[in-house]
Amino acid sequence: MTTLHRLVKQEGLREWTKKLGQQHFHVPGISNCLCGMPMLGNNYAMHIAEEDKTTCDKCHEELAYRVSSAELNI
Repeated sequence: MTTLHRLVKQEGLREWTKKLGQQHFHVPGISNCLCGMPMLGNNYAMHIAEEDKTTCDKCHEELAYRVSSAELNI
């Protein structure tokens, strides 16, 4: 398991990957990803190889913020 996936699991997030491999993350039960993009269409997270995925910069930035906030008990 990669560090990214460990952090996603630690934060209770789910992966949402679009058909062209753009990887997003979302809170279960919320209809938007961390970056604010709606989760439209199918989720290809289980069908696209990890090396073919490109992590959304905004989702990655929000994940980093969540992890640092948790570490600082904010």
